[in-house]
Amino acid sequence: MSAANDEAPVVRGSEKHTQDSTIIGDNAELRKPLARLKAIAALSGVSVFDLSDGSLLVTKWGLTRAVPDVCALAQFLRQIGVAA
Repeated sequence: MSAANDEAPVVRGSEKHTQDSTIIGDNAELRKPLARLKAIAALSGVSVFDLSDGSLLVTKWGLTRAVPDVCALAQFLRQIGVAA
């Protein structure tokens, strides 16, 4: 039993830490406003998806529209009658 414990790899805090900007995003300060807009959209039946290039995909009733950023998302939600 002690042989298995001796062979187990040792993992320390910073050894496994990586900074992957695809998960966090380049604009960390826009995460909260984006989450707020996604929640408001969801309450109105609108889905918002993050795309790999940083843009957003907005869908409702099978129709889609790509918007480049959070500001364009807010503007588009206002256009379709979602209070943002």
